[in-house]
Amino acid sequence: MLIIQDDEADANTRLTYFDITDRPPTNVAWARLQFSKAAGSENATLEIDQVILTPVASTNLLQNPSFELGFTGWNAPLNFAPNFGNSFAGMAEALTEGEGILSQDVRIDNLPDNSSFLFSFAANSNEAPVLSAVVAWLDAADNVIGVPSEGGVLFQDISLKEAEGHCYLFNFGFRSNEAQICNTLAEVRWLDARGIEIGLGLSIVIPKGAAGQFLQWLVYTGITEPAPPGTAKARVQFTKAAGILSG
Repeated sequence: MLIIQDDEADANTRLTYFDITDRPPTNVAWARLQFSKAAGSENATLEIDQVILTPVASTNLLQNPSFELGFTGWNAPLNFAPNFGNSFAGMAEALTEGEGILSQDVRIDNLPDNSSFLFSFAANSNEAPVLSAVVAWLDAADNVIGVPSEGGVLFQDISLKEAEGHCYLFNFGFRSNEAQICNTLAEVRWLDARGIEIGLGLSIVIPKGAAGQFLQWLVYTGITEPAPPGTAKARVQFTKAAGILSG
């Protein structure tokens, strides 16, 4: 998992990020490549381009990695749009001014077992962004069966009845038993009956250093956006880079 910190990018900087994944677990069928952006100021923009997921000595596995075909092959919220004016590679990039989740599932069960993958992308922002990028392992039934070992993702799916149009109270406690060196994202995501994400209900950013060094508990509370049509579950998810978390 990669997290762009709030002091790593500005309007004059386009950064390229790369990392090597852990080896996938047994029975993996898909790799879900996912970008999660928290809310910024009203005019905050984030640009993503030239996304790569590839085994060593192989070609890129992603469809439409530079967004020249819009969001063909991608799952993108409505506030993401292709931009053809200032791309890092190719003719286009993904651009957003709001929060949301951009993802693509890549079939990998036709590749050698226990392969590691190179994950790379370029990003640029006109203000301090909060962006996490993660490669999660899925089985053939689309269930998440593995996440990165450094830091990681903690989540629970909660069944909802007649959720459409309703808002929900989200409350949790947070503390860290070491100096918190990165942002942590707490999110509520809407899922349909098949477990497919159909929207983002809430995103709370816990800034680095917020909990101090004295093991104090912090309480965070928020109200979600109304659940969209087709909502059957809510996924409560915490995303954190390497370090130690108690919550």
